[in-house]
Amino acid sequence: MEHVKSRINFKQQVYRIIFKTGKSGTYTKDLYQISIPQEENIFNDKENVIIMRENDFNHISNLINLETKIIDLKSTINQLEDKIKTLEEYNQYLKLENKIHAKGYKSNFFTQ
Repeated sequence: MEHVKSRINFKQQVYRIIFKTGKSGTYTKDLYQISIPQEENIFNDKENVIIMRENDFNHISNLINLETKIIDLKSTINQLEDKIKTLEEYNQYLKLENKIHAKGYKSNFFTQ
């Protein structure tokens, strides 16, 4: 996710108009200016962008990091489950070998 930190400057201009009838009126114009240092500009002319508060961006970044950690944890859990399954199979094999040994038969397992 590419991003650039910047500041928003707000200006309000008040205009006074005199109409043909001689009455005067005023209206205001709100101007928002976003200044980006030239070396940090990653945008193209007339490109649509999303502007959000830094707190919101940090929140989204934290969620993305959490999602990555969850994926890593799921992978680790799957690896551990595979090891547990292998250990359980090995344990069953050892129990069988113990039963064979207890009955007086010789096993190749214990002589290795």
